[in-house]
Amino acid sequence: MNSVPRWLSLFIGYAEIAGGVGLIIPAATRIAPWLTPLAALGLATIMILAIPFHVLKGEASVTWMHALITAMAVFVAHKNEVKVVITDM
Repeated sequence: MNSVPRWLSLFIGYAEIAGGVGLIIPAATRIAPWLTPLAALGLATIMILAIPFHVLKGEASVTWMHALITAMAVFVAHKNEVKVVITDM
């Protein structure tokens, strides 16, 4: 991480943690479930921006992971935008 300023590395890490929490907590607690698709789109954006960063650093072998996480985040955002109801079990 020498080529990335520490503040940027911390910001990305905290944004990813917030996105992960934003995916789980609103759906699990049914409090502000409209936050889930926003968190998913935020994570998708971070992962899309990570792909060219890693390619430029010569780390193209890890881009499949970013593409997979992006696809899953877009799927979650789309399914939650369609208003899938979470039922009680």
